[in-house]
Amino acid sequence: GQEWTDGLTRWCAHQPDLVPFAGICQVHRAEFLQLKGAWVEAMAQAGLARVRLSTPSRQLLYGAAVYQEGELRRLRGEFAEAEACFREASEAGRDPQPGLALLRLGQGRNAEAALAIDRALHSVVAHGAIQVVLHVAFARPDELDGLLQPLRDKDRLTREVTCRAA
Repeated sequence: GQEWTDGLTRWCAHQPDLVPFAGICQVHRAEFLQLKGAWVEAMAQAGLARVRLSTPSRQLLYGAAVYQEGELRRLRGEFAEAEACFREASEAGRDPQPGLALLRLGQGRNAEAALAIDRALHSVVAHGAIQVVLHVAFARPDELDGLLQPLRDKDRLTREVTCRAA
């Protein structure tokens, strides 16, 4: 993954017309660096993506950059800054979940975290995810169990968070 990311970085540096593409690449690079534990470098990449994607207008890709910065701030314990990032990401059209729910957990606001995730999952269902699951179930019944796993995970997560809140 790192070699591919480095190669793409070099290539993008010579493609000035690819600003949105390069910006979302920086978001993904920040995610990758976060997973490696390189939070300082990840924050720098998220910040560059945020600046790059803020013009000419705020767009969904901008929301992704701000969301990633919020994730990093949450992990670093910068809760007020993380909350501001998640709010800004939402205003730019990026769903603030699951980061906002994880922030609420970190703040000890477990009931709010459970409610936020429950709303997010209901939104996915309301936007036709169940129809997709049914289509796949008929076309590829062997894939159905994997598609239903997130619903099982949702029930487990809701029980765990509810128990913590009690």
